[in-house]
Amino acid sequence: VEDFGAPFHLCGICLRKLQWRLGFGVEERYRRLEGVLRIALGHTSSEAGWVKRQLQYISKQSALHNEDHEYPFGDGGDD
Repeated sequence: VEDFGAPFHLCGICLRKLQWRLGFGVEERYRRLEGVLRIALGHTSSEAGWVKRQLQYISKQSALHNEDHEYPFGDGGDD
C-alpha cells in the first residue's frame, strides 16, 4: 500500500546512496524538486518549504566550506 502522506524527501543516508548511484548534484536536485513541488502543491506547501530550507542550509555550508579552503596568502601556489 502506498503512503501518499509520506514526505517527498529522503533521509540523509538514502539521499547520499542515491546520489552515489545516480551521480547527481544534491543542490540541483533540490532546486528542481522545489520548483516541481511549488507548481504541484502550491507556494505554501510544507514540502516545498522544507526543500527551500535545505537549499538555504546547503548554500550556507557550501560558503563555509569555500571559506575554509581559501589560502590566506595568495592563490596557494608554490611560486
